[in-house]
Amino acid sequence: GADPYDTDAACEGSSASFHGTHTGGTAVGDSLEHPSSRTDAGVDAGDGMAPNAQLIVQDLGSENGCLGGDNTYEMYLQALRGGARAHSNSYGSDTQGAYSSDDETVDRFLFEHDEMTILFSVGNSGPSPASTGSPGNSKYVITVGAVGNGDSTRVSRFSSRGPTSDGRI
Repeated sequence: GADPYDTDAACEGSSASFHGTHTGGTAVGDSLEHPSSRTDAGVDAGDGMAPNAQLIVQDLGSENGCLGGDNTYEMYLQALRGGARAHSNSYGSDTQGAYSSDDETVDRFLFEHDEMTILFSVGNSGPSPASTGSPGNSKYVITVGAVGNGDSTRVSRFSSRGPTSDGRI
């Protein structure tokens, strides 16, 4: 019943190149050269981190814009009821480390549903300190920064950094 906003009418770029498509592939993508199955891991260089995992896609977009909808609590609950126990997110706002109402919403959800793990991108406002975004400033989420390609351990220049404005790392 979702709006098919990926028609590119309202959003710049093609629907296949949206950030969620990219991060979903990084998480659970499976190369068609040697697909994974229940009996064969089918590990290939082009695979995501968990190529035999299941993926639930939730769309924050609408025909009127690329990001929308302000009831994220219900979104997390829908995923939990659908069987998800990990929820990966790459959206947010640049709050420069400040705790916002978006952070409070995800913290309230996780306090009430401790069987779920929620992850957020730290943001793309680096390399300055205290440049993290919300809801990645939540107290109960895992917030992840960007590193270079492959097995790099070098933090990417664009990746936001902590601490939060109240000193959390």
